[in-house]
Amino acid sequence: MLIATEVNFIALRLEKATGATWILKARKWNRVKEPPAPKQDKNDPLIPKGKGAGKGFELRHIRVGDRAHIVRFHAGTGAAAHIERDSFESLAETGPVMPGDFDVTMIATDQRWMAFRLDRGSGATWLLQANTWRRVSEPE
Repeated sequence: MLIATEVNFIALRLEKATGATWILKARKWNRVKEPPAPKQDKNDPLIPKGKGAGKGFELRHIRVGDRAHIVRFHAGTGAAAHIERDSFESLAETGPVMPGDFDVTMIATDQRWMAFRLDRGSGATWLLQANTWRRVSEPE
């Protein structure tokens, strides 16, 4: 993936099966560090398992001024993280997320950005606010 900047570009490389991500710096691929391992490994929402585990990871990006915001998410679990310098920082959940078929859309103004997550199967939606996914209430 190439992201245009004011002067140059950012190049990213993604292994869809594992989520491993690299950023190109000085003509060398540098691995983006993963978040610290959770204490309860088997219950970690960032570890794809069960229904949807085989769907793989995807990247989305948006620019605000001279800063690129890059989010990696798993299309089967919805688990997401964003790149902060050279490391991923997990995006928190406000409640459990059932496996599904997820997509993330990002939008920006000149000063702010936001993300929206959709489960294409159930229609459930979340807004990203202060690095936490907040479920949107369903229509009555």
